[in-house]
Amino acid sequence: MVAFKPSWTVTTGKAPKDKVESFHQTSEWQKLSRRKRQDQPLCEVCLADGGRVTAAQLVHHLQSIRERWDLRLTYSNLQSQCQACHNRITAEEVSRKSN
Repeated sequence: MVAFKPSWTVTTGKAPKDKVESFHQTSEWQKLSRRKRQDQPLCEVCLADGGRVTAAQLVHHLQSIRERWDLRLTYSNLQSQCQACHNRITAEEVSRKSN
């Protein structure tokens, strides 16, 4: 597997927003995301919150790749989520960062 190599230098430890967005289009991410959803097809948040059984539609980085670019392809940093949980968790993260 060829590693995704950014065309920018990390000086602050944060990846630029446009680079994060373009990363989500790479074949490396698409393959890893697909593998995670195959391995865990149910929303891990719903399962942990009362055992609800909900299909996962996407994969979330537990530690933001904007903050931790080095973990972007780390399987243990991924969580299968349904759209509702992803929307709620993302909104909470954005709210925490703005406060």
